[in-house]
Amino acid sequence: MTAEPQTTLSVVSPVDGSVYIERALATEQQIATALTEARLACDRWAREPVTERVAVCARLLDRVKGGAGRIAESLAWQVGTPLAQGMQELRDAEDLARTMMGLGPHVLADIHGPEEPGVERFVRRVPHGVVFVTLPWAQPWLVALSVMVPALLAGNALVVRPSPQAPLAAEVIAKAFRESGLPKGVVQSLHLSEAEAARVAGAVEVDMVIHAGEPDMTRWLVAAVAARNRPIEIIGAGLDAAYVRRDANLAAAAEAIAGAAFRDAGRGYGAVKRLYVHADAHDPLVDQLGDHARALMLGDPLKPATTLGPVARLTEAVALRQHVAQAVTRGAVEAVDPAGFAADDGKGLYIAPRVVTEVTPDLDLLREPTPGPVLAVMRVSSDEEAAALVNDGDWGRSASIWTQDAREAARIAAGLRVGAVFQNQCAPLDGNLAWTGTNASGGGVLLSRAFYERVTRPMTWNLLHKV
Repeated sequence: MTAEPQTTLSVVSPVDGSVYIERALATEQQIATALTEARLACDRWAREPVTERVAVCARLLDRVKGGAGRIAESLAWQVGTPLAQGMQELRDAEDLARTMMGLGPHVLADIHGPEEPGVERFVRRVPHGVVFVTLPWAQPWLVALSVMVPALLAGNALVVRPSPQAPLAAEVIAKAFRESGLPKGVVQSLHLSEAEAARVAGAVEVDMVIHAGEPDMTRWLVAAVAARNRPIEIIGAGLDAAYVRRDANLAAAAEAIAGAAFRDAGRGYGAVKRLYVHADAHDPLVDQLGDHARALMLGDPLKPATTLGPVARLTEAVALRQHVAQAVTRGAVEAVDPAGFAADDGKGLYIAPRVVTEVTPDLDLLREPTPGPVLAVMRVSSDEEAAALVNDGDWGRSASIWTQDAREAARIAAGLRVGAVFQNQCAPLDGNLAWTGTNASGGGVLLSRAFYERVTRPMTWNLLHKV
């Protein structure tokens, strides 16, 4: 007997285990209609002046800003983000979107060749057309606006598949865009199963895929796109790293690294998971990291005092606890006693911040992405050992180097196989710079002029006016 196909999406809230919202999955007819409307709308939208596209995006951001309180509350219910951190995510998302709006007209301007009487020569960046976008449940608003605003500003039409755990971001943004004057069909949000998402990615109407959603879908989407030789941008997970040298400002390093490791339950972009520390700095740094972790308030993300909410899904909670247990069994030490956090019962979604020391490179904590508030700390004896460990493994998203010596930081950075490197800071958000990765983290790009170059293609015009 075959199982009935799923027709409804239920979001189980990590706050209390209740069903927060339910949505019907898109039917075959709804999917077909959305793709047809997107195909019809994209050419008309691409003919709109860039200034008009910017104006529509600006009106959208004003609408989002006006509803920030409600949006932050919905984030808490969907994925467990504490209210203050949800508000910060929205501010960051707006800042990045506005930076991209400022870059757009310059990046999309025609590039003219040498002047010659009677001849006009230039390269114009034109949109791909219909772009299928998948969104994550981790920081869904930050990613949604960072992708959708510039992709639309470049002249594309979007069909968006939000994460089943955080479906409201794309839904609210699509509605706000329509209310901001966006023509019908240019942005549509569809609730899709993984199988349906793969079918949409391979549809004849789709010209490009941007995959920022669940990593489990990557293989399906790549296969669907490859069959039609269409471009795909993969914006994947990472095991972001940090290296603290003996000359580092340890107080600054501890505060920033703890913030990056535990903010939003350790699941955001730039969340540090691997920390390599020179042996001379190891013990005092671990002490300070422990102090920052113990100062966190684990609990209901809807309460203003909470600074650490639950992880979003039970699979993440189980994986984190298994990875920590494996490490401890093999000799690692927990620097922070989880018993000090009453909300962590050892079974549910509320997990105390973990600072795990004396780890070895073969542990799952250092080999597999572990969404959740956990930081693995390993002592090293040299810059060369630290760089080799940062490069070891399948994931390469970002790394920060903590040192007062700019020349040494540049030397170490030049040998790292990561998408982004920082000195004395952890993944600062800057819309002018590309956010990308290597290896299993994907080579896709968010932000900067590089993103505009990915969501458009160059078209050469060489016009001889008379013969």
